[in-house]
Amino acid sequence: MRPLRGKNDGWVGLDCTRGVGQDLNALVFHGYLVCHDFPGEKSSIDHIAVGPNGVFSVAAGSRAELKRGKGHARAIYSDQNLGFPLWVETRCLDEARKQAQWLSRWLGGTVGAAVMVYPLVVLPGWLVNRGKWGDVVLVRERDYQFLTTPRARLSDSLIERIGHELKQRCGDVEPAAMRAGRI
Repeated sequence: MRPLRGKNDGWVGLDCTRGVGQDLNALVFHGYLVCHDFPGEKSSIDHIAVGPNGVFSVAAGSRAELKRGKGHARAIYSDQNLGFPLWVETRCLDEARKQAQWLSRWLGGTVGAAVMVYPLVVLPGWLVNRGKWGDVVLVRERDYQFLTTPRARLSDSLIERIGHELKQRCGDVEPAAMRAGRI
């Protein structure tokens, strides 16, 4: 996927989120459960991947490419910020941390066991230079092999309980406006 270009950032974000979701669906073949657009505390979580190697809260980071030519679509990641050619930001890293922390607390309360959730930010189309690793994992699209790398293994019964709770919360496909009686 090439870096996204366009004036309407909303469409760029939608295309980015959809593309990341389609890529993550391939993890099903590695024993993962994948949820999309999960209703969180204050905002929705783009994607959640649950498998033998852990629970991951996945944010699709859409950033339009600068129209400056080849080689400029490079993001530099350190433990505290994300640097692009003309700006530095922390917003997407902070949001990924908050969503992972909320999901960890919520899952812990619903399944009755501590659940570590790893925050992950995907930047489609951007080359990612990793400086010092932080608590947020940053990758470009289709770079998910670390998800299948063994780490603290989750038991099958815990994965099943987590999957059940996720499906209970996001299984309602009725739009929120309809539930609230506005439509």
